[in-house]
Amino acid sequence: MFKKYEATLMKLLEPHKIAKVEEISIGWNSLVFMVDDRYIVKIPRSAESSGQLEKEIEVLKIIERSISVEVPKYFAVARDRLITGAAYKAINGCLLTRQKFERPVCTIDPVTQLTETEQNSISAQLGELLGKIHSLNDSALKSRLSKFGDDDWRNYIIRLIQSLLEPLSKVFTASEVEKAVSFLLRLRDEMLTFHIEGRFIHGDFGGWNIIIDPEKRMIRGVIDWSNSRIGDPAWDFTELVYDFGWEMAEKSIANYPFDMGKDFRRRVDTYLLLSGFLDIEYGYRTGNQKMIEKGKGEVLGHSEVFY
Repeated sequence: MFKKYEATLMKLLEPHKIAKVEEISIGWNSLVFMVDDRYIVKIPRSAESSGQLEKEIEVLKIIERSISVEVPKYFAVARDRLITGAAYKAINGCLLTRQKFERPVCTIDPVTQLTETEQNSISAQLGELLGKIHSLNDSALKSRLSKFGDDDWRNYIIRLIQSLLEPLSKVFTASEVEKAVSFLLRLRDEMLTFHIEGRFIHGDFGGWNIIIDPEKRMIRGVIDWSNSRIGDPAWDFTELVYDFGWEMAEKSIANYPFDMGKDFRRRVDTYLLLSGFLDIEYGYRTGNQKMIEKGKGEVLGHSEVFY
């Protein structure tokens, strides 16, 4: 995989002489490489993904001084009309996640590898950090998000559901696809009834994007802001629940400074039901059959008991 992008990596990092390249992630939007254990390079997977990376770079320039943790500081960008790659110095630490990676990534499982005291401390930090992120209200930030069409949550939900519908007929049997489509459209209709106070959100605030100091057991950084937008704050908490479970997420909520709204739990639970569809889309885009099968199982199981 590296050879295909060798010219882009060399252009981004010159005059640095590349000795080692490791592919550490195949995401929805980008391929991610670690170069010489020092640099992270993101390569967009499509023109749409290039736009998402462009947005991330612009947004980070605005918010990097407004939050207390490290964020990617892109120092090199390659273009061929659109962005073809971008690089930043890696943020040292381990990902705070229960997920297992086949690639060389340091992870810390917050449930099995942290003491109760450490869990409580990290949870409090997460709640406070989300409060800070959700309080960002800079006019320049809103202007950037508007430029990329990421300032309307309702429209985002409609676009998201449409993208999740596309692969269903290709992965489900004829008898299953009708059930899956009906379930997803019911979720869409439910989500469009939510009354939210739109705030700036990270958009993918799972442990796979949260870096902690493995010795101090403190949050050091947050990466991958390509899904940031004006949206429902409950969406960011949904990622925490998905990765850590409600018990740990509740401790974060206790340290969150804003009113969550009466239907907060319902919103999170509804967003969680999208997880199977998101797994299917990811698997379909990346050719990961295991993720497709995992998503299919979740969708068919959840569709039987939804509300």
